[in-house]
Amino acid sequence: MQGYNGQAMVDGKFQVIVHGEAFGEGQDHYHVGPMVAGAKENLQTLGHPGDCLEGKFLVADSNYSSPANLGVCEEEKLDAYIPDKNFRTRDARFAMQERWKSRRTKRFGLEDFRYQEEADEYICPQGKVLRLRARKAMNDGVLYRRYVAEREGCEGCESKGDAFEGRL
Repeated sequence: MQGYNGQAMVDGKFQVIVHGEAFGEGQDHYHVGPMVAGAKENLQTLGHPGDCLEGKFLVADSNYSSPANLGVCEEEKLDAYIPDKNFRTRDARFAMQERWKSRRTKRFGLEDFRYQEEADEYICPQGKVLRLRARKAMNDGVLYRRYVAEREGCEGCESKGDAFEGRL
């Protein structure tokens, strides 16, 4: 079981750690704020001005893509490069990987489901109804609406083992 998540903010030019911290949370959705604040404090101690990070580059992986982290980057006027969780689906360089992946498992996409606006429900490719279960389902810092089918309706379905890839 992971107990701590170690973070380090590094100066890109000199490769010097300007701030490091351990968090008791495994996900990175809220770590940019404390890391930027710690780096600014350390740099101010060395005589740099309070706005010393303004206009600087911040590069992080997609685990840092969250409204909270992006908001900090905007407030601090950082030039942030943080890909969203689905960037690979739009990048042609990953097309071969996606084709290989799709051969392993048939996946449904959002286009395979029909939305029934008057009832606020979806119909799956096999004709089963998915009803709104939660208006606010949070996953990785992103707010979703969650639609679910009845378990009995899915038992014995030929598509039961297939996965859904997309957002409803």
